[in-house]
Amino acid sequence: MCNWSYAQCVSGNCVDGRGTLILPDGKKYVGEFKNSLPEGQGIFSYPNGAKYVGQYKNDKRDGQGTFSYPDGRKYVGQWKNNKREGQGTLTSTSGAKYVGQWKNNKYEGQGTFTYPDGGKYVGQYKNGKKEGQGTDTFPNGAIYVGQYKDGKMDGQGTLHCQMEENISDNIKMTSVKDKEHIFFQIEENMSENLKIIYLKDKEHLLIQMDQSFQVNLKTVNL
Repeated sequence: MCNWSYAQCVSGNCVDGRGTLILPDGKKYVGEFKNSLPEGQGIFSYPNGAKYVGQYKNDKRDGQGTFSYPDGRKYVGQWKNNKREGQGTLTSTSGAKYVGQWKNNKYEGQGTFTYPDGGKYVGQYKNGKKEGQGTDTFPNGAIYVGQYKDGKMDGQGTLHCQMEENISDNIKMTSVKDKEHIFFQIEENMSENLKIIYLKDKEHLLIQMDQSFQVNLKTVNL
């Protein structure tokens, strides 16, 4: 919200119509006016490089709009009373991205946050933090499904961990762990057209032989 009494209307109708206003500090508004205030569609440019393109109501960002920040972040979505509120997407130059619901400029409700390292959270937010049911997928393959409180894992949940190890040039072992089971998958490349896969838990060993795309599978009790 600006003090428009010091602004200069350099073109158009800046009372009830469409015009261009420039403030003494370098801010500039180009768009629609009602009762000498921004109302409807407009573009507001700041001296620091920030820019808002979207809808106004009674001199405030209200409705659908895009705000480009000086640090490279960009918000595309809904506004209410000059704040991010409703459905919107915030992206940053680091690769981080949030897509979901907002309230009072903060994440609120259902949302998806993608981290620069490839991790991803899908779930509920409250007051800008993870809260409620959600799923976190980590770059190392681990997955947490469960409850969050105040941005942290808290309550009922399950953590699945996966580790991969190259035992030799032709043997790779992958272990997947949750609270009840540990599974080991071992892949051994015998030759160009023969690969053996072992899948093991506490009770069973599954041996799968893949030769020229022919698959045999049998179960052996340990």
